Amino acid sequence: MFSHARSGSNEEILDAKVGKKAFLFFILLFAILAMLLACLWIMVQNANQLTQIQLRRFESYRIAEELRRSSDDLTRMVRTYTVTGDPRFKQYFEIIQAIRDGKEPRPDNYQNIFWDLISVDHSYQPGKGRRVPITTLMKELHFTEIELAMLAEAKELSDQLIHGNEIQAFNAMEGRFLGEEGNYDKFGVPDEELARQLVHGREYHHSKALIMEKMDTFFNLLELRTLNEVKAQEEAQQRVLVIAIMLVMALAAMCVYGYSLFRRTVFTATKSP
Repeated sequence: MFSHARSGSNEEILDAKVGKKAFLFFILLFAILAMLLACLWIMVQNANQLTQIQLRRFESYRIAEELRRSSDDLTRMVRTYTVTGDPRFKQYFEIIQAIRDGKEPRPDNYQNIFWDLISVDHSYQPGKGRRVPITTLMKELHFTEIELAMLAEAKELSDQLIHGNEIQAFNAMEGRFLGEEGNYDKFGVPDEELARQLVHGREYHHSKALIMEKMDTFFNLLELRTLNEVKAQEEAQQRVLVIAIMLVMALAAMCVYGYSLFRRTVFTATKSP
């Protein structure tokens, strides 16, 4: 009887030890699983942020390219007008400027080839989009201060070219010239040669080059910043991935240990008298 009581006591001690080990084992197992899930959640968030960075990068390029393209479109319209005298190109010039300044609604599909097609098929229709200055669109994309400064300088130079050589060329085509007070209040014979010189001369090309230099600086700054942002996200993703792999390895080791513990427990239980 004493032997039987002692055996029962040993079994209770063994059960208590096994139960404690099993409890600690499952606590640790759930902790590893929780950390693994946290890593997976962080990886998903990093992937989403990386996607957002790429989307912002695309939108940033698109808006900056629109500013560059609008400058070229304005140049093309005024140059074509000085050669052909077709008032349609003066109208397009004014529309492009108005859209850029937020005075006219943005047309649908206002992409690179928009005005190339309109110039051919004469099919321009007023847009139904937002009336928003391009500078506002730039601010909405959260450019850095130096990036915004480069774009603002490029637009200011472009606006100076509009109100300088380009407007002067339009007026010269119509026989209006600058008076003493800086207004187009002198009238005479239209001077097509002067108009063409104003938008084809050395001074004009120099002004266009200054605009493009600012744009080029912006694109370089944007490329550097977005590449650094992408690199930082990828490095963070790599670190989390390494931790996740280590947790998977720990989980595998825990499974092996749990199997070993279970086997020893069953073996001890079956050998007990």
